[in-house]
Amino acid sequence: MKQLEEEKNILLTGLDIVDKARDWYHKQVVHVEEKQKYVGKTSYNDSNLESYQERMNFQKARVNEVNQQLKTLMESTEKGFPLHMNLAMRSSTNADESTVKMLKDQNRQLTQEISQKSDKIAQLEQEKSSLIRDLFDARAKNKNYDDTTFM
Repeated sequence: MKQLEEEKNILLTGLDIVDKARDWYHKQVVHVEEKQKYVGKTSYNDSNLESYQERMNFQKARVNEVNQQLKTLMESTEKGFPLHMNLAMRSSTNADESTVKMLKDQNRQLTQEISQKSDKIAQLEQEKSSLIRDLFDARAKNKNYDDTTFM
């Protein structure tokens, strides 16, 4: 009897969480629909789009993981308890593989972005050095220059 009561409490807690999750999903859909209304009306820079894409990839991976876990739970309940735990885990392998692929793609994108930004920093450092040389050359040519201007 105690085990049945514990199972009932677990299921009621799960039901509460599923209700909250349903509300969350609904709010997210409404939020996306609102964003869709303004597409093209507002300007975005690359940084905003990259940040949004990164957040979306993270959210997508988490939602896929939760959905797969719920699907596995429901299937195992309908079919009875699996004789071997690997049976329950097998169906989540595809979700794991897609998550790994998504993370690898995201990692590749971030590595490429870091490389581009490092190149830009190196270019700016070279330009800075060139400007400093030009400044000192101009000072050397103009002896009447007031040295306290940049200090």
